[in-house]
Amino acid sequence: MNWQKIKTYARILGSIIGIGIFTYLVIKTVKDITAISAPIVFNGSFLVSALLVTLMIYLMQMVNYEWMITTQRSDSKLKDIMVGYAFSLLHKYIPGYIWGYFSRADWYERKASISATHSWMASILEVLTTITTSLSIWITFNLVGKGLNLTIALMVMLVPIILLYPLNLLISFSQKIKRADPYLKNIRLIPLSKWALIIVNSYCQWILFGFGLWMICQVYSLKIGLSITDLTGFVYSFARAWVSGFLTIFVPNGIGVREVVLTKLLIEVNYIGPTMAILLSTSYRLLMMVAEFVWGLLAVFLNSRISLHK
Repeated sequence: MNWQKIKTYARILGSIIGIGIFTYLVIKTVKDITAISAPIVFNGSFLVSALLVTLMIYLMQMVNYEWMITTQRSDSKLKDIMVGYAFSLLHKYIPGYIWGYFSRADWYERKASISATHSWMASILEVLTTITTSLSIWITFNLVGKGLNLTIALMVMLVPIILLYPLNLLISFSQKIKRADPYLKNIRLIPLSKWALIIVNSYCQWILFGFGLWMICQVYSLKIGLSITDLTGFVYSFARAWVSGFLTIFVPNGIGVREVVLTKLLIEVNYIGPTMAILLSTSYRLLMMVAEFVWGLLAVFLNSRISLHK
């Protein structure tokens, strides 16, 4: 059995399914909007603001990735990290989300002299960070909703930081194995101070994603306030939708899946009508793709500058 062909076909099928779902949502939204008697008031200033917030979130992701690299080596440069990270953003839409990580590791090794071991370790830390922080938001939101003491619920938010200890134990144990892969010998233990910064950065990204989602609501002039309750609802909805799309590994970048989940949550948690919920979820995806494209253009510019200096 040729597993390589099976994986390739699975990725292609995932792309067709994901893009098909997303296209259906866009078409359905357009049809539903045209059937609405009251016109939708468009606010362009909030669209620009939402784009700037999204661009800043990606910058925070790059800074976080650079911090992850520095847990393994001390000579990395943020400019190199930004270029390699930005290039990999567009690769995520190639069938099979993993290709984004492959392209990034390859670029760092060729252009920035960062070994594949260190870049892959940073990628593992990145996945672990984003999944654990999004799941902790998911669990905390539901615990608070069921009336659990806020202090106890917030302790769940500390779990991603505490996970550092078993992670470091695993690294130490793997390095003591006599037949351990030579690559493992180059992996360092992760400092608590740096790990705490990485986790806090990740939580701030989720908050900004929720804020960006609220801004998209303002683009269409929805009368939704920005109270703590409203913001936490948007943060929870996006974080849960994101992790749902990410875990659907055969669909590139969770496209389609994330929008279906986000639409459902916007209806149930944020009390937004079905038509507007679909419009918001698809609009935010398109905005994120624009932000990724902008970072891609910046990466081309920065890469040319780096090449000139070399």
